[in-house]
Amino acid sequence: MKLVHNWYMVQAGPLDKRAQKMQFDDELMGQLIRFVSSHELGHTLGLRHNMGASSQTPVEKLRDKAWVEKNGHTVSIMDYARFNYVAQPEDNISPKGIYARIGAYDKWAINWGYRYFDAEKDEYAEEQLLSKITTDTLTKNPRLWFGGEGKDEDPRSQSEDLGDDAIAASDYGIKNLKRVVAHLNQWTYEPGDQYNNLEELHKEVVKQYSRYLYHVMKNIGNRYVTKRSVDEKGVVYAEVPKAKVKSVVGYVGRQVFEAPLWMYPAEIAKYIDLKPMEQISDQQSQMLNMFLSAGMLYNLSQKALTSTDPYPVSEFLNDLLPTVWKKTSPDVQQNTYLRSLQRSYIEKLGMLINPKDVADGKMMSSAQRSDVRLEAIAHIKAIRKKVEALIPLTSEIDQLHLNDIRIEIDKILKKTILNP
Repeated sequence: MKLVHNWYMVQAGPLDKRAQKMQFDDELMGQLIRFVSSHELGHTLGLRHNMGASSQTPVEKLRDKAWVEKNGHTVSIMDYARFNYVAQPEDNISPKGIYARIGAYDKWAINWGYRYFDAEKDEYAEEQLLSKITTDTLTKNPRLWFGGEGKDEDPRSQSEDLGDDAIAASDYGIKNLKRVVAHLNQWTYEPGDQYNNLEELHKEVVKQYSRYLYHVMKNIGNRYVTKRSVDEKGVVYAEVPKAKVKSVVGYVGRQVFEAPLWMYPAEIAKYIDLKPMEQISDQQSQMLNMFLSAGMLYNLSQKALTSTDPYPVSEFLNDLLPTVWKKTSPDVQQNTYLRSLQRSYIEKLGMLINPKDVADGKMMSSAQRSDVRLEAIAHIKAIRKKVEALIPLTSEIDQLHLNDIRIEIDKILKKTILNP
């Protein structure tokens, strides 16, 4: 009950006034338990998770009151789709369009698995019939696609996500999270509580924000995987469109590298111990670890070799550069996070250009033997030029910082020359 309470407040609080308190009434809690138990009953009937189900709903349909109330926000109760966090308060969507429900995929899967075919002479003939039924059905209605457990590389098949575009869905989700944070003191109030409710729900907000982030990140360096039999038409592996991969960089730039201080307002910091510097810096560092890892860049370079619309490493790094290397703003807090982010960026590049394991005499990996390291050297030189241009535009601590960055870049490049 606590789990579904916290999910519902954080994901649907701005949409449903009944979710804006610590104790839900019996009607709401009953519906939430019904949602969870329906999923579990699906397992008792033999249904697996279908983490790709929610990807079959266009994001904007999640905001279409008539459509989503009629069809639901996912085609399967077996997805971890939870609640419709994409819908905005102005959409005036009722709980019918917020709760997960037994959907078209579930009904199709039960029909496929339990229907008796008395005309078939043996199990082999029935298997052929079922295979044909599957192919014909998916051809007519691709929304019935089975996306599996969400453990492979396919970004369409993830737990806790919604819609066919993680970037758009996550932007909408963050809009709602900002509304939750603005009212969290009020919604978590209970007589005699020593702000434990506030602390617990604030942690849930931070977790939800992180989910949105990782939903987006799975679009970079991965592929769409559609399991098919040889009798079906279509490919098994398909690339994520370049435009979508590029949009990941823009999303991270505005939602992570622009420090999300909205999650740590003074009105909440008065009552619970917030650690914004620690948490935000860790999140930013993790994103840089992924963006600037030898493995990620190697994946991008390999995909670019065979792609019909390649996204080369050099273009990716050029897109990444302005999200971090930019002029400081009048916001003193944001500048503090930006300096920390830039230091971390140079540290990651240094490890990429001069890997410690190679210096220790270990064999180079495939990524280290590729052109990725050369791309990183060219990139850090481009950063140095950008830093040179920014120094005259800054003063005091910002100028000291950029001068220090320039020195660190020179050390990395000097080490590269000495240890080619």
